[in-house]
Amino acid sequence: MQNVNYQHKSPSTADSFGVCLQQPRYKSFADQNTRLKSFQSCTFCANVADTVRAGFYYTGTSDIVQCFYCGLKLRNWDPSDDPWAEHARHGKNCPFVINMKGKDYISSVLYSKDLDTGQDIETDSPPSSPKQVYTDDLIFTTAGQALLKMQCYKARDVMEAIRLYVHKYGKIEFTAVEIATVIHSELSESIQ
Repeated sequence: MQNVNYQHKSPSTADSFGVCLQQPRYKSFADQNTRLKSFQSCTFCANVADTVRAGFYYTGTSDIVQCFYCGLKLRNWDPSDDPWAEHARHGKNCPFVINMKGKDYISSVLYSKDLDTGQDIETDSPPSSPKQVYTDDLIFTTAGQALLKMQCYKARDVMEAIRLYVHKYGKIEFTAVEIATVIHSELSESIQ
């Protein structure tokens, strides 16, 4: 079922001028040296330096890395994976990637992946790579917490709606209204 109430957000004036007003989600890992130190016990990463430059720090669990800026978590790394390309593919709206690599780079990564898979090019399609995007911690976003504070929704319904939203739209930025719409349009059938 498709959510017909979904509306694309137009970029703000600040975005159109290349200004990012959003703060990093994990400020303590904003420093590259701090991110580098997080990889001390890491055994899976072939190129730690590139992974750190791409904004990731090691979470200490399995092969899971997380972006200090947008909070994106990825796992199931192959030795040939390019951290910047994976970050652009799964976090195409991350201000850090946009600032460091540019929107043209992100578009080329998304375009090349579509050529590799033979899929139609759709900029708003969900990620098609086997990388795992973690959504459980997205309930702690401002939008997720706002829905919980309203006490109209159960935490499991908010989490499931966030998972559905991320899977459907391939992005981890959302508003409380967008998640509430998913709850009402897509989860209401299973709740009744």
